[in-house]
Amino acid sequence: KNRNKLSSKKIAENLNIDVSEVEMYLKDKPKKKTPAYFYVIMLLLPFLFLILLEGGLRLFGYGRDLAQWISPVGEHYILNPDIAFRYFYNTESIPYSSQDFFKIEKPENTFRVFIVGGSSAAGFPFTPGASFAKYIRKRLDLIYPTVKIEVINTAMSAVNSYTLRDLMPGILEQKPDLIIFYAGHNEYYGALGVGSMESLGTSRTFVNLMLSLNHFRTVQLIRNFLKWTAGLFSDTPKKSGTLMARMARDQLIEYQSDVYKKGIEQFEGNLRDILEMCKDQNVHVIIGD
Repeated sequence: KNRNKLSSKKIAENLNIDVSEVEMYLKDKPKKKTPAYFYVIMLLLPFLFLILLEGGLRLFGYGRDLAQWISPVGEHYILNPDIAFRYFYNTESIPYSSQDFFKIEKPENTFRVFIVGGSSAAGFPFTPGASFAKYIRKRLDLIYPTVKIEVINTAMSAVNSYTLRDLMPGILEQKPDLIIFYAGHNEYYGALGVGSMESLGTSRTFVNLMLSLNHFRTVQLIRNFLKWTAGLFSDTPKKSGTLMARMARDQLIEYQSDVYKKGIEQFEGNLRDILEMCKDQNVHVIIGD
């Protein structure tokens, strides 16, 4: 039982026998090898724990359903009103879209347009009824009276290209004929931006990875725990002003500074990913600056 702890010489001294006898014994009875299945089980245990934890959290209704689309009425989808919880960790009074309805199964002879962007595309400072999405739909209805026109506005206040990139796969699943982008205004201070109160750092790879994991309740549990822990050591967030004003962490970002360049890289990288997704699906795109 000491073969893993002591040398042959030391064992011989303890037993008061010749070292050759110890070496002969160890040679005749080699140490048993650990079965391969032991390592397999050891590697699978953390994954089994996470699966059981995720299942338990869902079973007991912990967290929010952050699915992109929900069907509150009949055969129609709307953007999930809770979708912004994917991007806002600490901010109160999160934004929501105009909740435009569209059919789950795209009808024939339908031209489907999605609009994505920030508060300007959502209609701020006017009501959602005065957003340019409404005018586009009315104009298209007049020009093409025989075609069914759908214009779905998914824009929200205080979001940037991270949100747009995260929503894009779900939007492309709905078979759009055209996507209109009107974004860039919130790139630094919008949710998860390099100058935002809601930040996960400046690594675009890490931020997009975390966004892809947000629908797991285990990730929500970790987020809520970190938020609770941070709240013990930080001041209460400011509540005055517009949502964008409350989101701004670095009030002044110098031109050509490291933060400035990180914001440009963030926007270019996310927009490149978005356009590649659209190109792969042969979806037409209009970008407004």
